[in-house]
Amino acid sequence: MKLLRDGGVIMSLSLDDIKKWEKHFAKRRGFHPTNKEEAEQRIGRILLHLQEELGEASRAYRKKEYRNLLEELSDMLLFIAKISNMLDDYYDIPSFEEILKRKMEYNERRFPIPTR
Repeated sequence: MKLLRDGGVIMSLSLDDIKKWEKHFAKRRGFHPTNKEEAEQRIGRILLHLQEELGEASRAYRKKEYRNLLEELSDMLLFIAKISNMLDDYYDIPSFEEILKRKMEYNERRFPIPTR
């Protein structure tokens, strides 16, 4: 990840890059929690924001505002990265990446490619 002088970012947009950018962004602004109790409260609030963003994405889709739909999906992805960072920092559980990998492997088994 490369940060530009104005705070902008040039990156490949891997999941790891998104999480690193989000944590850097949040820490510089004092948004990243400093303890588990604060993380617990913030995760709850962020989940509410995710619900709002999902509603906005649904409205954009119904109105066929596809650029706006992508913007709302981007907001949701950043909120997910924020929650994932807090879970990584304050909870002794597998990482989001590991859980996501397991879910993808499970889906490969659950939905095999149809044979003809």
